[in-house]
Amino acid sequence: MRTELLQFKEKLEGQDVFIIGGGASTKTFDFSLLDGKVTIVINSMIEKVSSCSAIFWTDNDWAAQYLDKVDRFDCLKFSVRQHCDQYIKRGIKGIGNSTVLKKAGDYGFSMDINEVFGNNSGAQALNLVTNTKPHRIILLGYDMRLIDGHSHSHD
Repeated sequence: MRTELLQFKEKLEGQDVFIIGGGASTKTFDFSLLDGKVTIVINSMIEKVSSCSAIFWTDNDWAAQYLDKVDRFDCLKFSVRQHCDQYIKRGIKGIGNSTVLKKAGDYGFSMDINEVFGNNSGAQALNLVTNTKPHRIILLGYDMRLIDGHSHSHD
């Protein structure tokens, strides 16, 4: 197992893990309530938190745009690519010094911590976190609906 994934698994195993998605319900959430908790932040939610255990993204264009913000966090970073066998085999890092995971498909679930399924960042992050064997996963901002006419808490 790659060092970063082993470190991630050891940090999350048996813990309550909060995954923070970008749903509109997070607009008024007090993120200071998560201080000291194990948190995985998806995409632009890094603008809402002061610290986190990991950042997760699937869109490298997003990462390039937010690279300065991504770099300010001292945490593990995970990105997803469809064709990345050499990244995994040779331990090559992705943008933002991220550990690259393989997108195995849009639908399903992978028990291999090196790969994820899902057609969005939220589903893929959930696949990754599940493979660390946490005690409980708490989803924030996984709204699956419009709230006050908005689907996300960010633009």
